[in-house]
Amino acid sequence: MDSVERHLLDKSENSTNSSLTSLITSLSTSLVYTDVGNVETNKKLWNAYSADWSAETDWVQTMASHVNMTPEELEFIGDEWSTKEDLKQVRFMHSDMQQRCFFSLLAWLIRKANSIHRLSMITYYRTSMNDQYAER
Repeated sequence: MDSVERHLLDKSENSTNSSLTSLITSLSTSLVYTDVGNVETNKKLWNAYSADWSAETDWVQTMASHVNMTPEELEFIGDEWSTKEDLKQVRFMHSDMQQRCFFSLLAWLIRKANSIHRLSMITYYRTSMNDQYAER
């Protein structure tokens, strides 16, 4: 466990009421958890993250220090995840990947359209052949 995880674990354990923790632990085997889905779970997590986010909080500064950023450089939520230079590089790669995905999708659609066209031609040919045999 690295120092950040140890720090957060210690901080969490110190701020928890032990009787409350033991009550929750004893009741947890009796509880049934409903799956609210990935979107709803992520929404709750991100709402909590953004509500607690501040450039002055210890955990945000710790995260920022992992990418060699100072608290003064933190302007927006998410700044603690990477440097601005790294983010620009990801944006460039993302736009390049979007372009490649677009052309791959376009090629796939053209192949599908050709397949559908061939299928419709075969269906037309069979129908016309059946009509010819029916007339005889």
